Amino acid sequence: MITRTLVLACLLVSAQAEERTQIFAPILRELKQSTSVPVRLPDHLPDLGQGQEPLYAVLEFARPAGYSVILAFTPDCNGASVCRVGTLSARRVTKGRIARGKRVTLAGGVAGAYREGGCGAGCSDSVVTWRDGTVEYSAGVKAGSETDVVKLANAILQNKS
Repeated sequence: MITRTLVLACLLVSAQAEERTQIFAPILRELKQSTSVPVRLPDHLPDLGQGQEPLYAVLEFARPAGYSVILAFTPDCNGASVCRVGTLSARRVTKGRIARGKRVTLAGGVAGAYREGGCGAGCSDSVVTWRDGTVEYSAGVKAGSETDVVKLANAILQNKS
């Protein structure tokens, strides 16, 4: 027998998942209209240390050859360390350029490169970069562990839409 508490817990988890997938809705139209690079975003966000805090997607830029999206704690974050959680980006690259970093295997056997971010006055993103044809994608988490950054990259790669 399903208890009322279990039903409420399921509804809360469902609402949180819906909120996490809807963070890209406000920027998606402009992003897709402004770039010719295939837009790849996660259909869900793994917990990147934000816990129950809502996250916002802020379009940093979208150009024909690439885009950058900031994942942030505030809807008006301009990338400052205090409000930024991470970044998602893509750009067209030349054939010969290969990302540097520790080799990692991502979802579907995709080869990626991991680079650890550092902290000083602020923290930079730890980043995983991978290629799909002539497009280089990256997912970054501010001072993130390899595990967290790979989880974010895999969420992008596993999104079939």
